[in-house]
Amino acid sequence: MIQEYSKEFYQDVVEIFWITSAKKNFESDQEKINFQHKYLDDYLTHKEKVCLVYTQNQKAIGYIIGVLSYTELEINQHALLKHFKNELKDYPTELHINFHPNFQGGGKGSQLIQAFEDKVFTKNSKGIFLLTGAQARNVHFYLKNDYLIICEKEINGLNILFMGKCSK
Repeated sequence: MIQEYSKEFYQDVVEIFWITSAKKNFESDQEKINFQHKYLDDYLTHKEKVCLVYTQNQKAIGYIIGVLSYTELEINQHALLKHFKNELKDYPTELHINFHPNFQGGGKGSQLIQAFEDKVFTKNSKGIFLLTGAQARNVHFYLKNDYLIICEKEINGLNILFMGKCSK
């Protein structure tokens, strides 16, 4: 079942975040806290947030979080977004999706993306974007869900894809 995120699902979402995170090693507890704050908590508390969870037996097994649009200041201060200012004009809404590995591969992620798209496109977003590594295994998933590779940029030695989907 797909529903709006609420604080009752926070611990489930945190668990999924860490299980699916590519980064596992941190030099300090503070670095780990900062990582979670930057890549999860900031989205859950952003004033333009869009957050949905996929639940089973009253427990979140997947989530999608995003920001409807960023201010120019937020873009300029963001380590990655500042490199994609032109692309953000057509794709202002960001998304991040994660599913517990035990529940991946059954179409639930595609259902969650569809619910997210329905929600943000009814709020008049021009388009949705995501950033991922050029070699990441999730690229196929996004292509399957009709996201296009808009551009690829090398940033700090990493090839980053800006993928997007316009409203219909």
